[in-house]
Amino acid sequence: MADEQFATSSFGSHSLIGTISTITGIMAGVAQPFIAKVSTGTAFMLAVPSDAQLADIFSRPIALTVSVVFYFVGYAVVAGAKNVETVAGGMVLYTLGNTGISFMNGLLIADITSLQWRGFVQAIVSVPFVLNAFIAGFITEGIGALSANGWRWGYGMFCILIPVLISPAIAVLFVGDHRAKKVGALSLAAPSYYRAQVLAGMEVQKPPLKVLVLRYFSRINAFGLLLLGFAFGCILTPFTLRYTAQGGYKNPSLIALLVVGGLLFIAWVVWDGFIAKYPIMPRRVLNRTFMSVLLIDFFYYFSGYFIDTYWSSYVYVVVSSPRC
Repeated sequence: MADEQFATSSFGSHSLIGTISTITGIMAGVAQPFIAKVSTGTAFMLAVPSDAQLADIFSRPIALTVSVVFYFVGYAVVAGAKNVETVAGGMVLYTLGNTGISFMNGLLIADITSLQWRGFVQAIVSVPFVLNAFIAGFITEGIGALSANGWRWGYGMFCILIPVLISPAIAVLFVGDHRAKKVGALSLAAPSYYRAQVLAGMEVQKPPLKVLVLRYFSRINAFGLLLLGFAFGCILTPFTLRYTAQGGYKNPSLIALLVVGGLLFIAWVVWDGFIAKYPIMPRRVLNRTFMSVLLIDFFYYFSGYFIDTYWSSYVYVVVSSPRC
């Protein structure tokens, strides 16, 4: 949202937007596999004996609730920030929450719609973005007119809006989850070994939490994801700090980040290519078709988001500033 430009500018650190965006972007990518594995639930049901009532690490309503909490806390931290470091910390928490909410929305839509209508329902969910084009300017103008710190309300109002608007959906999910357990239903989103036991007529045994966590961390290659996330963070962050760090690229801290990032990336290649049981990039996908699609997608996102680099800063901060 545009308030990020005002938030960093109010502390005289507008140039850190690139750093914050890089960190939050990496976190958004790394967080999704974790969210996917902890968000099983009861959207579609398979009737099973009552003694086979199950629960995973987290159900979908709990995953959505946790995401809303992260969203709320993150924006609350930014709204009350007294320095730019707090703004960055709040944006990190917000990113985790927003990523979780977006992922859960898509997952729930996929659960309750057929493949034939899924695209249409996804489009219906995006209709508010069309309406925002006609009213967002008035809201932004009203927030800016509150005071010099009006940007804080830009975050503060979402701390109120998001929990209130999502609470009915969370309530419905919890009620559905409770009813499913009451009648002895098994979610089709449950782990494969649960479904296999049920379909084989076996008595379902829920593994200890430690076993579940280790199993999921292996399946999503959590160690590899963390290696890759830290590697990209260490490599990309110095480029955003070139003009703010003393001495630019000659700054020892930036050199250290680049070196550590390079070593972590090499470690990820070794881990993912030769050690990981479930690699992020299996060798079978490294073919001509996949690489061509990847290249097309790179230029698509590069061209689509390139304008975001300076456009918001120019329009909302430079042009609107009374000093200009």
